[in-house]
Amino acid sequence: MPKEKFIEAYNLIKDSKRILLATHESPDADGIASMLAIFHWLESIRPGAALLYSQDEIPEYLKFLPNTEKIQNQIPENEFDLLIGFDYGDFKRLGLDEWLKDQPQIKIITFDHHP
Repeated sequence: MPKEKFIEAYNLIKDSKRILLATHESPDADGIASMLAIFHWLESIRPGAALLYSQDEIPEYLKFLPNTEKIQNQIPENEFDLLIGFDYGDFKRLGLDEWLKDQPQIKIITFDHHP
């Protein structure tokens, strides 16, 4: 991936006030750990700017990871200007289709090892 794409993603993150971090249904270690790593970084530079979301419960074997208790399965009414999705392969797996209809201004970044 060209370096310019990472710079573009960084600039979107830097310019966003409210960021929703989301991973796929039936979350696994790839999605949860990636999402938590970015959350940790965001908290160090912009405390309180990001919210963690997974439509499904976090598996018990992953709950030792820091900040898993902050992952919500409902999106608050707050307005977000950026969605960062992790490891979902198919957008529908995030479970955000209906919510996104009310977020026409939102920008989306995907971090995923799937094609």
